[in-house]
Amino acid sequence: QGLIEKARAAGDFDVPRNQFITITTGSPKLLAINTVRITDINCADILDVSRGLDEGYRQIDVLMRFMRKYIPGFGHAVISQISPSLGVRETRHFDALRRVGREDAMNYVVDDETVALCGYNVDIHSGTADHIDLFVLEKAFGLPYGCMVPATIGNLLLAGRTLDFDSTVFALGSGAAVALGVIMMFTFQPDPRWTAQDERALAEEAAALAGTPRVVYWVHARSSSFVLLGMTLLLIGGLLLLLSPWITLALAVLVLAVTAFLFGRVSLPGSHEPEPHLRVQAAGLIPVLDLPLRQIRAVEVLEARVWDLGGPGVRWPRTGMQFLTRNGAALRLQTESHPAVLISAPDQAAARNLADQIRRRLQLDDGP
Repeated sequence: QGLIEKARAAGDFDVPRNQFITITTGSPKLLAINTVRITDINCADILDVSRGLDEGYRQIDVLMRFMRKYIPGFGHAVISQISPSLGVRETRHFDALRRVGREDAMNYVVDDETVALCGYNVDIHSGTADHIDLFVLEKAFGLPYGCMVPATIGNLLLAGRTLDFDSTVFALGSGAAVALGVIMMFTFQPDPRWTAQDERALAEEAAALAGTPRVVYWVHARSSSFVLLGMTLLLIGGLLLLLSPWITLALAVLVLAVTAFLFGRVSLPGSHEPEPHLRVQAAGLIPVLDLPLRQIRAVEVLEARVWDLGGPGVRWPRTGMQFLTRNGAALRLQTESHPAVLISAPDQAAARNLADQIRRRLQLDDGP
């Protein structure tokens, strides 16, 4: 440092460094010099990088003249090789779920989230001045999984700069690969923030593995029924439009209401729910039936004739309740309050599957 201060005072040294760093090589005649420093540069800007290259070559010339004049033994030193590119220490950092700070390194923090160990010293080179903050570490500290997970972007892991593939980045890459393998195994996104949605998804998978999965199917009337309703609206609505647009509007609302009750969604959650309900929703939105499973006393699969039972849609006959959309497969449920609840199914296989799930969970005897 004394030689640098002397040269700087004489105007022979303007490199922003307060140290002259040499690195030994495998040859006694070769010595690597690590003293060039380019400050106030944005290496994410290609124009700034070009300026940095010019500045780097200029500093090499300054250092060569400094060595020959001020350092004993370097009077006849020559350049053997110059790095073809800038050694970039910093550009941009992404905002992660967890940040590794100086305190983590100096306190040697290694916790349950650690996926790699870093044993290098804390070595921070100023980007605007000539000093170095160097803290020698006696043992390794942990690099946590959260420092690879962006805080604002899902389904992404970042393990380091690909152009600086050192041992730490390699270790982080291994940790990311292990984490990604676990994520893919459970088919979840790489995000450690566990939510209620994740909990439900895991519970549904567990219920499916236990043989009591979620059951969902849609039922609907024949396409000819929807065509008939559409033709009714067009023909009769067109005639009524001559009398009053309000009558036509009322007819359109009526047709839409009838249409909404000609298709629906039937669902039974997996066994992970503490109080599962059998739900029927007209048009997938309008609640028609919300029946606690424990109230069911018997279930059977049958062939339903819609018009023999009063017609399609939602009906409440004296015997109970029914949601039938077409002739064919259906379930008949006997509950505590109704001797018969009829629900359409798309086919016999879907009807038997739902019936079997209900019997298995309630431990009922097989019906007809």
